[in-house]
Amino acid sequence: MSHKPFYQIPTPEINTTTDFYRILKIILSMLFIMLIINMLTIRHLKWYTTNLGYLLISYKWHLLQNMEEPVDWFIVGDSSCNQGLIPKTFTAELDGTAVNLCTMGFMGAIDSSWMLESYVAKFAPPKNVLIILAPINWQYGLDARVVGKIPLPWGFWKRLPPYVNLSFSEQKIVFLSRYAPFYTENDSFRQFAQRAILTPHKIFEKPQLLGDFSADGYMKREEVKLDAAMFQIEAQLELVRTNPFTASEITKRTMEHVVSLAEQHNINVYIIHGPLSDEFYKHPDFQNYFVDVDVWLEKIAQQSDHVYYLPQVVTFPAHEMEDTVHALHSAAQKYTKEIAKEIKIVQELKEQ
Repeated sequence: MSHKPFYQIPTPEINTTTDFYRILKIILSMLFIMLIINMLTIRHLKWYTTNLGYLLISYKWHLLQNMEEPVDWFIVGDSSCNQGLIPKTFTAELDGTAVNLCTMGFMGAIDSSWMLESYVAKFAPPKNVLIILAPINWQYGLDARVVGKIPLPWGFWKRLPPYVNLSFSEQKIVFLSRYAPFYTENDSFRQFAQRAILTPHKIFEKPQLLGDFSADGYMKREEVKLDAAMFQIEAQLELVRTNPFTASEITKRTMEHVVSLAEQHNINVYIIHGPLSDEFYKHPDFQNYFVDVDVWLEKIAQQSDHVYYLPQVVTFPAHEMEDTVHALHSAAQKYTKEIAKEIKIVQELKEQ
């Protein structure tokens, strides 16, 4: 005779529908939390990223979009111009008003062209445009990561000339760069998280890599790190030694568009080299590279009576340069005056 145990083992009642909705609710809650964190991170890293190039793009486009009056001298280019051309010093030598909207050089000149198009749409064609790039930056083409940081509506690259057709993979990078800082700016996010946990009172401190910005866009730098500067010189020499100059296709189309704008609107366009360190400029490897840059830019200027190429390169000793192409404030003052003097000569020759 069998006896049933007094305590029965309960039989689990499985409600698959309930479990499904419970799991779905957990997943959606996690996604919502991640979305909120991501949105807060995007907002924070716009101004507190540790990537100086991305920070320059945010700041300079913000400056352009919030301009209330047109200027006489529209200055665009790369980071050598960002901390090399001082608008107040420039306009003290030449008449008019000026703004420095120079960003970074990893896209050649296309960012400058998009800025010019945005300015023309907002105001009218400027009288004068300065395009200032370090000689080594004319080779660069489109960088989808940088495109993602430009604060314009999605697809602007198909609406602002020179028009660009991005591949699916490039658009994916643009999307991640713009909307997924966890993925594209993990170093900045890591430092942000560390500050939030360890020193929450410092979470909104300005990144140390950022210099002092003036209202007209100039970024003042006064600190030199000689070890970093020497390392960059060697890296840049290796670049020009192993990569003979060839302008990227997008840079070629960009400059063709700039020339057409100059012709159409009678804009005086000045193509100018950014400041360089003496040591880098005098090195035979750079000189061999620079010959081809010089010839190419001269050909561009020959396409229009409104486009002027200033071939002079203004150089400085190591103690006045942050690195190969970035001037400290003392050098920026001299560089700006020298560029103004060269433009005056062009103006005088034009009036003859």
